Amino acid sequence: MRTMATKILFQKKMLIFWWFLGIFTITTFTMYFFPVFKNGTLSSSIASLPLSLQKLLGDKASWTTVGGYISQQIFALRAPLEISVLSIFIFNSLTTGDERKGLLETQLSLTNGRTRILINKLIAGIFIVGIVTSAVLAGVILGDILIHYHYSYIKTLIITTNCLLLVLDFGLVAFLVGCMTGRNGVAVGIASIYAFGSYLVSSMAGTVSSLKFIDNFSLFHYYQNLATFDLGNLIVMCGFGLFCIVMGMLFFSLRDIRTSS
Repeated sequence: MRTMATKILFQKKMLIFWWFLGIFTITTFTMYFFPVFKNGTLSSSIASLPLSLQKLLGDKASWTTVGGYISQQIFALRAPLEISVLSIFIFNSLTTGDERKGLLETQLSLTNGRTRILINKLIAGIFIVGIVTSAVLAGVILGDILIHYHYSYIKTLIITTNCLLLVLDFGLVAFLVGCMTGRNGVAVGIASIYAFGSYLVSSMAGTVSSLKFIDNFSLFHYYQNLATFDLGNLIVMCGFGLFCIVMGMLFFSLRDIRTSS
């Protein structure tokens, strides 16, 4: 099991490197500009905007305190959506992507069972997304040093963990749909629509009453871009991911393997 997962990680090493570097650089630059916003007049201008826009841009504390800035400007939108793109791509490419290329059929002929294959791919996918997500943590820490501010490393680690759970769940949606259908475009499309739709619904649910019920089905509703662990939210996030894994394995074990898209 570890042999295949390790092989996948080795094959994806350059993808991991460039994604890590990109997320790390974006996060560091975002942190670097915090003093400019803190000492500027933007925060007072935002306070005069409608609540719906403030929900998207952040309140005054999001621009004048380092903790609020990290929470709103990095973890509220930028990091989750950027890494969700990678997560969806990885979990899709390791399942329906390999199936479409005909690689999955070969892999199955060399191992004992479909479940073994999927577990290997899940382990590799989780490691890849986890490594890239850690770039956000490293970028925040370096940014703190560069701007001579300090924000608790423990709190940053907690927020990063929350972010990791969110992006893994979106990737696992692609995993589930791919295992069900074997179709590359369908898996990416549904997972992407759910990820971006979830953010839009949750960002507007506070001011649009008709969206409050729908917001309960959005993962962003349970995502905590704060340095806290709410047990109920954690149960939902972890339970959703486990559901996708279990159902994906079940559907994959029952259907025929496709050799072309």
